[in-house]
Amino acid sequence: SDHASAPAPTPTPPPIATAASAPLPTAAPTSVTAPTATPMPLPLAPTPEPATPTPSVSVLIGGVLFPAELAVTPEERGQGLAGRESLPPGTGMLFIFENLNTTNFWMAGVLFPLDFIWISRECAVVDITRDAPPLPTVTPNSQIPIYRSSVPASFNFEINGGEAGTHGLAIGDEVRFFGVSTTAAAICETSS
Repeated sequence: SDHASAPAPTPTPPPIATAASAPLPTAAPTSVTAPTATPMPLPLAPTPEPATPTPSVSVLIGGVLFPAELAVTPEERGQGLAGRESLPPGTGMLFIFENLNTTNFWMAGVLFPLDFIWISRECAVVDITRDAPPLPTVTPNSQIPIYRSSVPASFNFEINGGEAGTHGLAIGDEVRFFGVSTTAAAICETSS
């Protein structure tokens, strides 16, 4: 009976050791595959932000200076801020129309709220659309709200939602452009 009980404890430890060592080789290939999945999202991150702040371009509204990006061509205006994750605080995008008449704007593809500052050919704020909200990505075009100035406007300057209020921007504020080299914008351009 001593002889029968001695062999029983001996076979039990080897299966435990074998079971513990078996998952280790399996875990190693799993950790090798994880890094291959990591680089895939990285190329996708920079793509939504093709526009970069235009060097030395800024918009002065009521004493507040905003570094600005320009949307001058039909393609740039069509793209606007769509697909971007954010806009750096205190910056904006100036939409310039050669005929000095703004069109309708919408938030299709814009992922964060915006304030629209509508600017006249007399270089003054004529209307402000505050906190235009981002839309769910599945919103049909027919259900996307349209934004326009309540009075004729020649330029649209888009900034982060809430910043018009934060900076105290108001209808009647004087507007000046710096570093904008288009014929249409020349009426509000300042040489200094």
